[in-house]
Amino acid sequence: MGEAVLQVGELDVWFGPLQAVRKLSFALQPGEVVGLVGPNGAGKSTTLLTIMGMNQPTSGSVRLGDRELVGLSPETIAQLGIALVPEGRRIYAEFTVAENLRLGTFGRRQADGLEADLAWVNSLFPIVDEFRDRPAGQLSGGQQQQLAIARALIARPQILLLDEPSLGLAPTIVDGLFDALAEIRKRGVTILMVEQRAQLTAEFADRSLVMRGGEIVLTLAGDEPLDPAQIASAYFGA
Repeated sequence: MGEAVLQVGELDVWFGPLQAVRKLSFALQPGEVVGLVGPNGAGKSTTLLTIMGMNQPTSGSVRLGDRELVGLSPETIAQLGIALVPEGRRIYAEFTVAENLRLGTFGRRQADGLEADLAWVNSLFPIVDEFRDRPAGQLSGGQQQQLAIARALIARPQILLLDEPSLGLAPTIVDGLFDALAEIRKRGVTILMVEQRAQLTAEFADRSLVMRGGEIVLTLAGDEPLDPAQIASAYFGA
């Protein structure tokens, strides 16, 4: 493997007396898609929010290349090249689709290439262009998720963090979403995605990390057959 684009090392995150993440360590290679799966309360979303600077760890390190991210603001981390699509999408319902999309430009590291990126996003998610003047609150859940991902991509991130992108979506919409993620992967964007659909994620990702109790308990390679008993044991314990 080459040099990691993101390294998480010995990360501990506490919320009062509760420890959400325990000595968590993993690395992302450039252009890699990594799934983060596990039962509710495993620490998956906490991990993404900590990478993004929205939670501060008690100890440990998060490094983007040779840059330490712990202690930096989410705005600074975004400008360094990491974008988060949060659980629940966080779309501004009263803003138009175009206005929501424009918010993604605040995280861009460079001004050039914006028109080309907009054209790519419109081709990836045609509803973004079709409904550009419509209030975002009038979109369906699947359409809002497309807008949320499009908004993140406009920042031209090096790393895309996705928190439960398929949550609450119909199966046909989920299939379309993963098709779009495959196109994003072709662009060389590194993706770390928290997902409830463990089997779909494990089949799509280069590898998937199964978390339980704030720790990684199993790594699944994307090119290996899935063992349901092994996954169930990792999820719920022996």
